[in-house]
Amino acid sequence: AIAREALMEKARESLPTIANMTVAELKTELRNLGQRMTGRKSDLVERLTNVRRKMAHGLPSSESEVHRDTEPHWYLLQTANGFEGTVERTLRQAISVQRLETEIDRIFVPIREGESSVR
Repeated sequence: AIAREALMEKARESLPTIANMTVAELKTELRNLGQRMTGRKSDLVERLTNVRRKMAHGLPSSESEVHRDTEPHWYLLQTANGFEGTVERTLRQAISVQRLETEIDRIFVPIREGESSVR
């Protein structure tokens, strides 16, 4: 609880200094927070400001922030025929962005031999 309060206080104190950061510093900070790093400097400032405000209020910094649990869970996704590879790539990218490589045991996308894609 004390560490979280310190993090929230740091986020509150840093809001005014964001505008003074360089584009490289903004991108580094956004990368560390798992946020997009594209756009003009004003976009980066706005994005980082919003994330820091959320952190200062104890809110998740991302809509896709993942709750970490110690028990393994299985998930099943249904996709349209022909989109299996796209779904697998999207999952792998999300895992990489969230830095969950050590948390995810396996992604298995069954594709039957000889099946043809609709696309």
